Amino acid sequence: MQDFRDTAAAIYDGRLGALNWHEIRPLSDGARAFEDLNAGRAAAPKIILVP
Repeated sequence: MQDFRDTAAAIYDGRLGALNWHEIRPLSDGARAFEDLNAGRAAAPKIILVP
């Protein structure tokens, strides 16, 4: 439990740096998102698809 508290505090305090490791795209762009990841064209290493 203490590890969780320490990690949450580090995120809140900004000690982990920028957490902009994800990009959000519409679900309809799913196939293109995988193509972009595979080709190295995505701005972030993780893409979240939303309906």
